Order: sequence, then C-alpha cells, then structure tokens
Amino acid sequence: MKYFSVVALFLLSVSIQAETVLVLVAHPDDELAANGTIHHMVNTPLDVHVAYSTSGKYGNDVRGIINTPAELGQQRESEAIEALGVLGVTSSNIHFMRLDDHSLNIYAMAGPIQQLFDNIQPDIVITFGAEGIYGHEDHRSISAATSYIFNNAISSKILLHLAISETKDSGYGFTHGRRAPGNGVIHRVADYAINYQLDVSAYTEIQKASLHKYVSQFTNDKMALMSSYYENAQCPDGTVCEQFVLARVKNNIGNTTSDLLKLINFTQVNQP
Repeated sequence: MKYFSVVALFLLSVSIQAETVLVLVAHPDDELAANGTIHHMVNTPLDVHVAYSTSGKYGNDVRGIINTPAELGQQRESEAIEALGVLGVTSSNIHFMRLDDHSLNIYAMAGPIQQLFDNIQPDIVITFGAEGIYGHEDHRSISAATSYIFNNAISSKILLHLAISETKDSGYGFTHGRRAPGNGVIHRVADYAINYQLDVSAYTEIQKASLHKYVSQFTNDKMALMSSYYENAQCPDGTVCEQFVLARVKNNIGNTTSDLLKLINFTQVNQP
C-alpha cells in the first residue's frame, strides 16, 4: 500500500511540475523589451529563466567610467542581476553564456545554447525575431541559433518572438527609418502579424525601476525616453502592452498552445 502511495505522489508531482519559460537574448538590457512580461510570469506558476549569449563587454559605458572589456562585461552582468531582481527573477535562474559579441554566428552559439536547453528543458522560449527588432547582428544571430536549437529540442513546445507593431511604434513617436534608442532602425511588425499580447500597464513602475539599474548603458535622456515608452506606447486596442509573434509550435505537444499560453494570460489578437 505504501508503495502505491509513493508512486501516486511521484506521478502527481510530475503532473503539476511548473512549465518552464526561457527568455534568451543577446546582451544585458535586451530583456527590457519584455520586462513587463517577465515580471508578470514570475508571479505565475511558471519557472522563468533569462539567459544572455554575451555580456556586452565590447559595448560602451555611457558614463565614461569603464574602459576595458572585462570590466564592462562584469558591470553589465551585475546590472542585469539587479534589473532582473527588481522583476523577481532569482539569481539561480539567470544565465550568462559569455560569448564574444560582434562575432556571433549560429555555429559558435549552437553548443552553449544546446547545453542551456538541456539543463533548463524549456517548454516556452522567447527571443528576438529574425530582424532582431532593430537589426543588431547579435540579435539576429541569437534568433537564428535559438530557432535551430528549438527545432531539435524535445522539451520545447512554443517559440515566441519579441515584436513591436506598427501601431505601437507610432504611439512611441517613431517614424519609419528613425533610429531606435539603441543603435539601429526599428523593424516594425504589421499589426495583423502580431499573434499575442500582454497588458503590462500595471507594471510600469517596476519596468522603470528595472531599467534604471542599467546605469552604464542609458544616459538620463535615454532613460526618460524609455520611461515614456513604458508609460505611453499603445497597442492597437489602446492598452499598454508587450507583443509577440508565434514563430513555431511543435505538433506533438501534450498541452494545446492556448493552454500553455493561458499560463501567461496572453491575449490572442490575431490567428497564427
């Protein structure tokens, strides 16, 4: 009788095991594009992980304080840990692959990403789309490499791409070809191509607090610009939201797509 009780408890524990989400981006601060969603997911039964393929050591310190790649990489990792801590992500769920930025390709990234997938076993994966939001080569590389590994990962079920729609971009004050707060041009996604969104209007202050941890990457002017974005950039339905394109769904998943995404409370706005 005890044996059957132990087996029953084991099966129950397996059945209620939390689904795992992996947000995989290129540099510390890239997660700012979805920090409202990250904070929201942390407060659900989901097990949320955030990973960076690089530490951004070949970037710049806008304050002019740090001049060596090693020190800047360490600084940006520390900022990421603090920023994610504001969102509720524990340090054990933050992963730094420490690949060199500006030289990434899917061949260099495949091994480390595969190891990350093997360790975490993510059900839902969130990363950049093919254009990397504003065309950064590292963003495009992490998108391609993540898609490649996702396609062969047994555990992974749903791949989502971060996106900014035409309406949300216009609400932010961008015009076509205007430069993004980072280094490139925003690649807007047609409104009809957005599949899911999450209302993050309740998390504005948390988003801004997380943003302000990146003191080496944002001047006061850019902090103000991003804060305005968090407060005012509206989706087509008038909500302040974060948007996603459903890039891939595995055919053999046990749960339906809608069941898994209901765990995040996503709103479906267009059919995939």
